Amino acid sequence: MYKFLSFVFSVLLITYYLLLATPIHAQAPIQTPQQYTAIITEAKESVNPNPDPTSMWGGQPHHQYKLSITSGDRSGQNIEILQTIPQNPSLPSYKAGDRVIVTSTRDINNQDLFYISDFERSNPIFWLSLFFITLTIVVGRRRGLFSLIGMAISFLILFYFTIPQIMN
Repeated sequence: MYKFLSFVFSVLLITYYLLLATPIHAQAPIQTPQQYTAIITEAKESVNPNPDPTSMWGGQPHHQYKLSITSGDRSGQNIEILQTIPQNPSLPSYKAGDRVIVTSTRDINNQDLFYISDFERSNPIFWLSLFFITLTIVVGRRRGLFSLIGMAISFLILFYFTIPQIMN
């Protein structure tokens, strides 16, 4: 029984770290893209702005999305995005009502460009984290609680002392 619980705990711990892992870049880009959360209010499929195969769009079918931004300095703004339909069935497809992450950059003419980066997953990650913490405390009791406290202190030391010293 102990080996099984250790295995479950290890799998949950690895999953937790993989979901929260973010890349650390050695050098920030000149222009940092802005990210916003948004809700898709309307999705039209198979919109083809230019059927000419020699055009920029290459005659590919597209999705046209209308979004309402819900975070950041553009909160409440409505935008439209035209994206190519993915040919790979494993890539995500979005529908009205989906919460997504929208990335905003500027083109060479200083015009805003928006594209959908991914689904917004903060709620599932929160619930998974809460489940992990609860399971650790239930299974490990006092040891589990102290291990979580030790892990939190380790992260504080890493992120507030070690990594800033390495970056300088």
